Formats: sequence, structure tokens, C-alpha cells
Amino acid sequence: MRVRTTVTWLLPAIWLAASPATASDSIRCEGGIVRVGDARIDLLAKCGQPTLQEEEPVAPGRVGDPGLALVIERWTYNFGPQQFIQVVSLQGGKVIAVERGSYGYDLPDRPRDVAADRALIPRARCAHDAFRVGDLTLDVLARCGDPFSRELRQVGQRVVEVWTYDFGPSELVRHLEFEGGRLARIKTGSYGYSK
Repeated sequence: MRVRTTVTWLLPAIWLAASPATASDSIRCEGGIVRVGDARIDLLAKCGQPTLQEEEPVAPGRVGDPGLALVIERWTYNFGPQQFIQVVSLQGGKVIAVERGSYGYDLPDRPRDVAADRALIPRARCAHDAFRVGDLTLDVLARCGDPFSRELRQVGQRVVEVWTYDFGPSELVRHLEFEGGRLARIKTGSYGYSK
């Protein structure tokens, strides 16, 4: 009887101890869940603007590129005194970590309006199939306008510039990877957000 009671108490304790580890790979916001690996556009559309946004330069991970400095961004969300602060780290336009802090604060900052923050995401001026591998950066810019974001991303031993375009809620977001001034790869993301 004593063994069964001990096991009954141990299982919830093990589950509680394991919970924070799983919570560190995602953040739940008014607009949905954002996970490690999701794009900056997903974070902005689902969680809105952060309470605090910081940047930390990171030395390049390889020799031979003294001028290249990638940046880690930290977006801190304060959801008030009843919820934990969430710190989301981004690098190269992708979520790389989510950390939970202490309980939040009752700050006199602006009210959170995720729908209004989605309005900050511009819609591409072109169709989702307006570009081809090999296009010059100027070709894409002339056809589609400014992207939602531009980031440098280290992919193996290469550094690529990634442009993100949103085509609205019925089309997939496109992440265009440029190398040497030419479009090298087109990748798709989640469904878009712009109206």
C-alpha cells in the first residue's frame, strides 16, 4: 500500500518538474501559439509588439568574415501581474528560444491590440508566384515592393539574405533567400496575416 501511495504522489511531481522544459519552446498569445522555428512575422501577428525589444550583436560563427555580425533580438512580453513575462529570442528572423520570467508588471503601457499590430504587416504588391530563382534583388523589389522584413541568416558556411513577403490570409508567406544579389531559394511559411 505504501509503494502505491508513493507512486501516486511521484507521478504528478515528475510531470510538474517536466512542464517548464516543454513550455520553453513556445509562447501562447491572444492570436495563437508561436514555437521555436517560427518566423518573426508569425510572432508579430500572433503576439503583437513586445513591451521591450533589445538587440545583442553576436560574433560570426566562423573565421574569414570579420565584417559579418549577426544579431540576436530579444522581444519581452509583459502580459500583466497575473501571468509570467515571456522573453522570445530571434536570430535571422526566426524564433530560436522562449524563456519564462517572473510574474509580469502592471505597467502603464499601451493596451495590447494584436489585431492593430497585424496592420503593421504590409501585403506584397505582387502575386505569390511573381518571382523565380535567379531573379536579381532589384527585380523582386520592383515587382513586389519592400518585404515585411530582411534578415541575414547563416546557413552552414553560407550567409544568405532572407526577405519575407506576406500575401494575405489565403496564401502562404514566402521567405526568399538571396545569395550574391540573386534569388537562390523560395521557401513557404504559414498562411499570411495582412488584410
